[in-house]
Amino acid sequence: MNWDAMNWDAIGATAEALGAIGVIITLAYLAVQVRQNSRLLEKSTEATQVTADDAVVENFNSWREMMITNPEVSEIFIRGMEDPSSLAPGERHRFNHALGTFTWTAWQLWRVQALLGTPNTLLLRHMLMHEGGRAWYSDNRAFFPPDFCESLDKHLAEIAQAGLSDLTPSDVSSMFEGRLESPTSDTDE
Repeated sequence: MNWDAMNWDAIGATAEALGAIGVIITLAYLAVQVRQNSRLLEKSTEATQVTADDAVVENFNSWREMMITNPEVSEIFIRGMEDPSSLAPGERHRFNHALGTFTWTAWQLWRVQALLGTPNTLLLRHMLMHEGGRAWYSDNRAFFPPDFCESLDKHLAEIAQAGLSDLTPSDVSSMFEGRLESPTSDTDE
């Protein structure tokens, strides 16, 4: 028997076994790292969403504050939603900016939701139930992305089908009175 050949075979087998163990340890380490990175990415995404949501809420709060603290703008907005042709040129300008601020903020919210796979334009559905909201959207839709407009267009079709397109800001199911009607119900409770 040749001991030298046998020793080399044993050394070779041992090296292969150690190599296999090294590969298994490396794979286990990588699996743990991937899992940790996935968790960190999820947490980072959640933190980004919270930050974006906070910015949108702050923008909506600024819009609400503008309506609450400035009765003239609030009155122009209500009249513009009911009948935009009743507004004088300066009032029309203020109405456009007030509704533009509201819609752009709603678009920001929709964009954040779209990144998460849950876009929702329900808030704007109520704007479209008013003559002034529909007219403003028709005049300004070119400023928004096509997929956002597609969602709003679906709401317009639902509104027309349900006969809700004559809502006024003083109706109880108006968002301006603080209550939203159900998107699946076309009757007031």
